[in-house]
Amino acid sequence: MKKPAILATLMLLAPPMMAADEPCNPDTGGTFHSCITFMLERIGQLEKENRAQQAEIQALKRWALTDGLVAYYPFNGDANDASGNGHHGTVKGATLTADRFGNPESAYQFDGNDSHIQSTISINLAQGITYSVWVFVQKRENKHANLISISHRSFSFFQTDGEFELCLGGCLGHHSVDNVQDNQWQHFVVTIDNKIVKIFVNSEMVKELEVSSSLQDIKGGSLYFGGEKGKDYNLTGIMDELRIYNRALTPKEIQSLYKQP
Repeated sequence: MKKPAILATLMLLAPPMMAADEPCNPDTGGTFHSCITFMLERIGQLEKENRAQQAEIQALKRWALTDGLVAYYPFNGDANDASGNGHHGTVKGATLTADRFGNPESAYQFDGNDSHIQSTISINLAQGITYSVWVFVQKRENKHANLISISHRSFSFFQTDGEFELCLGGCLGHHSVDNVQDNQWQHFVVTIDNKIVKIFVNSEMVKELEVSSSLQDIKGGSLYFGGEKGKDYNLTGIMDELRIYNRALTPKEIQSLYKQP
């Protein structure tokens, strides 16, 4: 093949933004060497632009904390999963109400009777998990008032007798924190990483402990918020901004969640 033909072929492959007076244009006397040089430089430029775009995308993901996000329920008018993973919730008795900023129909009210939200989820707790939620407790219960449960007490976090308790692996042991405040919004986060459990309240770690290997068998299943079907585990209060991750968030990330508007 003659060089002019090669140049013409490269021109066809060149980006559409190439101007007529570029050194790779055979119609303006461009040489084979100058054409190859131009194409390599352009490829390098595009790679740099792509890296910059990818870096920006990753930065945005870090800010939005989407890495490892399995389910996200902002409760903006419904119980749909905004993570894109399709774990949409079915609402039973819970009603939309104002969130902590006063935005109408942006959180769910649970009446303490039979109201709950149900979904399903696939997650391996042994590989790490984070559960994050904003809660407004309106009544302290002397029974289990469920905030979340996965596969019926394989993983559950509930309020009882003025405490929040974490129940793992069939509730072989309860792990409680006494930081419940009535009639005010609080941010609760539970992380599990390599058998180490941490509980955070308003971005401050209030408990750390090690759990048994029974988490190896927890793969997900039925997911409930605010109560549980057929069980007397009902919350009297409001929940908002519920997130579930398949990894343990760092303290810095948890602080970012707490400060997010």
